[in-house]
Amino acid sequence: MINPNKYYVPPPPTGESDIKELLKHLTSVGAGRPLDKHGFPDGPWTPDNLAEAISEIESNHAGVDLRTVQTWFQDNDRGVSPDNIRWLARVFGCDDPEATSDWQIALGEAQARLAAKRRARKKAAGASATPEPDDQPSEQPVEAVVNNDQAERRRFSLARASESLFSGKSPLNLPASVWAGCVTLGVLSYIMGVHSVTYSPAVGLHKQVGFLWAPNWTVLELVILPLFLVILINLLTFWKDEGRSALVAVCGAADNEESWEDKVEAFAVSFWTVTFVCFVIVFVVQWSGVHLRALLQGETGNIMVDWNIMAIVRPEVITAPEAIVLSMLAFLYTAAICWVFLVGLVLLYMIAHDFNAICRASKSYVTDDQLSRIGAVGARVMSAAFRCSILGIFIATCIKLQATYLLSDGDNILNWLRNDTLSVLGLADVENGWLDQRALANFTSFLLLFTTCCVFLFCFVQIHAVFQRGSGTQHAPNIGEVAKGGIPWWKMLAVIMLLGVNFLLIGQISGFSILLGICVLVAVYSLYDPMFEQAPLRELETGGN
Repeated sequence: MINPNKYYVPPPPTGESDIKELLKHLTSVGAGRPLDKHGFPDGPWTPDNLAEAISEIESNHAGVDLRTVQTWFQDNDRGVSPDNIRWLARVFGCDDPEATSDWQIALGEAQARLAAKRRARKKAAGASATPEPDDQPSEQPVEAVVNNDQAERRRFSLARASESLFSGKSPLNLPASVWAGCVTLGVLSYIMGVHSVTYSPAVGLHKQVGFLWAPNWTVLELVILPLFLVILINLLTFWKDEGRSALVAVCGAADNEESWEDKVEAFAVSFWTVTFVCFVIVFVVQWSGVHLRALLQGETGNIMVDWNIMAIVRPEVITAPEAIVLSMLAFLYTAAICWVFLVGLVLLYMIAHDFNAICRASKSYVTDDQLSRIGAVGARVMSAAFRCSILGIFIATCIKLQATYLLSDGDNILNWLRNDTLSVLGLADVENGWLDQRALANFTSFLLLFTTCCVFLFCFVQIHAVFQRGSGTQHAPNIGEVAKGGIPWWKMLAVIMLLGVNFLLIGQISGFSILLGICVLVAVYSLYDPMFEQAPLRELETGGN
């Protein structure tokens, strides 16, 4: 029950004010102040009496420093820590549990808006220095702060640089770079005459191995990977600008544990590992050990033949020096897109891990409204993880599909798939045969599939664990019950398993092309509606969509 001896101001139903603007209004009107004999608040809040009121809260054993409260009244970019948001909610809520919960949510959302404005100003100014933490008044002289900022800018961090590449102002910048690389390779292949070219691995067989006929060089780079990047970049932007701050405010995690920047730095080894694998293993080792050696020796051996080494079997179309340059650029581009894809999976893993850590740090969830808000953020993360995993599996599928076709005796990939379908339906007496060649791409594609599925399962377990967690009381509902409609967990898992089985069966059974077509339809529908028409969860009022 709200204390009748205090002046209560309800939180705004919706708001555009950040926490500085909201606090300025509340302190000036005296929200939460004792009432005088006429029923009016006993003056506005000052830093002294507000600090005293917070320190007098029984459960607040540490109190609050006066200098910290003074920063709230100053015109600066420093906000309020999650702990102090909780105490301010107690003051403005007049010690009523429900009113306190409402004010904690409102203050948390206002804090998220301040953080978003701060980041927008930082990007507009082109600054790279990390803003000071909330509630921490600076005691360093200006010269020391400037020197520290310059030192921070000079120190290179691969983790920070990689994350910032996915944090651009537009979600199309990185996909556009992928498109540009693909178009450049396509133009070069056209100039050198390998965009559509055949060779004869057997008598009477003219096999199409041109650039434009390869799904791993066209569909993958022009459609699948850009969609993956757009979804991931939108998720990362939501998490940094809205989701994480709102979740911290709802859960009341003490001191926000680590900042997002700290978590990025904690994964520095993962970013270096991905970089080593892509540019050393995929580019240097695979290109020089397979394609470059074959072009220099002038024989293919038993490796599969594609447009990269066409100079060996069709020297009248492209010369060996030209093929060396073209294959080097192709593998460098391959390493770059593998790097982009694997870094995207690392960021997806980090977001799910961060979501679980913030929710786990909360001792209890107080109200159904808080549970619903946690459910909204979790649904947003899980939906994006599901979509990214579908696209990741199809990236691996495109690579294996092209490699399997190159090992077959099909004359082009479309006829090869058509013949497989017709033979199973009994409409044609044609069975696909195989050439005596091997493909390293089969192993590479399997590793991409395995990595994607592992990341999806991790996100699935981390988010599902939060949704199954109760509010800390014996009879409290869990998040999944309050967030009506919930997430279709097992449908998502079934789709991922179906796509994985489809990958493994490519070229292994007759009729695999039929299963491939079914999986394409299932994937398209899952991308369109990952929640499978479940009742929509309540979204955050800070702008979640």
